[in-house]
This record gives sequence, C-alpha cells and structure tokens, in this order.
Amino acid sequence: MSVYQPNAPIYIHAKAMSVNGDTVYEGSANFTTAMTNQNRNVGIITKDPAIVAGIMSTMASDYAGATPYGPKP
Repeated sequence: MSVYQPNAPIYIHAKAMSVNGDTVYEGSANFTTAMTNQNRNVGIITKDPAIVAGIMSTMASDYAGATPYGPKP
C-alpha cells in the first residue's frame, strides 16, 4: 500500500481495483455500512480492454507518485 502526504498536490477519492488484469472496478463508493444504507455512490465493473488498460495505467501512475506505507523508522 502507498499513500500521499496531506500536502500533496493530488487528491484521489476514486477507488479502483483489478485482481486479474482483465477486469476492473472503478467508483466512488466507500466500503462502509453508511455507504450501503444511507449514501448513494456509484461504481462500474468492466472487461472492456481499452477501459481496463486506461484505468490500470492511471492506477500505476498514481502509485508511482506515492510513498510506500510502513512503520516509521
């Protein structure tokens, strides 16, 4: 896992994941009880190769700019 510092010039609210490289989920939903019971967020799951490639490229770029998360020395 990687994180951006609070003063970073980027803020990412979207959630995206791919387990197998040919399907992705992209959305704004927080995985909480309140989200499922009170809020209405959206997300998509797709196997469209062009969309999968674009989302995976964006995720890789976002992670490349973040700091690996771990215990402080």
